[in-house]
Amino acid sequence: MTIKDVAIRAGVSVATVSKALNNYRDVSVETRARVRKIVREMGYRPNPIASTLVKKESSIIGFVLSSFQEKQRTSILTEWLSGLFTNIATLGYEVMILPVDTQIQRKKSFAQFIRDYHLAGVILQGLRIDDRYYVEAASSDTPRVLIDMVSDRPGVGSVMIDNEAASREAVSYFISRGHTRIAHVSGRADAWISATRVNGYRAALESVGIEFNPSYVVNGEFGEEPAFAAADALLHRCPEITAIFCASDVMAMGVMRAVRTHGLRIPDDVAIIGFDDVEWARMVTPPLTTVRQDFHGIGYEAARMLHRMISGTSPGSKLYVPHEFVIRESAG
Repeated sequence: MTIKDVAIRAGVSVATVSKALNNYRDVSVETRARVRKIVREMGYRPNPIASTLVKKESSIIGFVLSSFQEKQRTSILTEWLSGLFTNIATLGYEVMILPVDTQIQRKKSFAQFIRDYHLAGVILQGLRIDDRYYVEAASSDTPRVLIDMVSDRPGVGSVMIDNEAASREAVSYFISRGHTRIAHVSGRADAWISATRVNGYRAALESVGIEFNPSYVVNGEFGEEPAFAAADALLHRCPEITAIFCASDVMAMGVMRAVRTHGLRIPDDVAIIGFDDVEWARMVTPPLTTVRQDFHGIGYEAARMLHRMISGTSPGSKLYVPHEFVIRESAG
């Protein structure tokens, strides 16, 4: 169903239908009423981008995601969106989910991307620190909020948990259980969040005089299979390891498989802690000790911050959403 179909049935021009739906005063009350009645009968829904072009102002929020397929494996994306919609939908905005990859970023600039979709503001998640859009978003005039990333430029919003503190808390729990040979399966070397969690891991060790060993840190690419391969190689190389802190629950699944492949028991021989508390973390055997993130709350706060930036009532800032360390059986 298109606006042209509505115009034909109403016996008016497409421009008149558009004006009637947007309450222009140069369209009579009778014509507006007739057009709206036909719209209801035909089930027509206006295109938000077309409406933006007519009004010269945007009511569209872009949720820009990298590694889209990876996020579909858990409920994290759903929780982010639930929090975002809970806040932003009541304010009259449309939300557009926009997955991006390296190829898209290579083809067009961030500024062109914003213009093409006529976005009032954007929430960005999952970009790498060397991604074109991460770099260009820092100097953009468009209101933008980062999830799990920060920018050193003023006016860029950031919403996340305190990842360094959460990682420090997780590794400190291992230390409290008597572990000293603690490894870390990180995400990606080029991800801001990975570097932050490594910092927390290292700080926890050094706070009690345990020397940081770079060979105990491997990258699992935030995936189950890469984490399995990384942990398998790590356990072959460093069989003395008794505890592994993983920067995501998905990677923890791969690490648990690797530990069992080596004939080791969890947590008796190797204790494991994850990160995120996804829906199945408590259902694996043994149930996974992990850091719980409030993804719904992160999405909600990112939307609230972005709305304030769009309306000009508040500049971008850095906001930490509370996290929780959840103790289950995998860590002893």
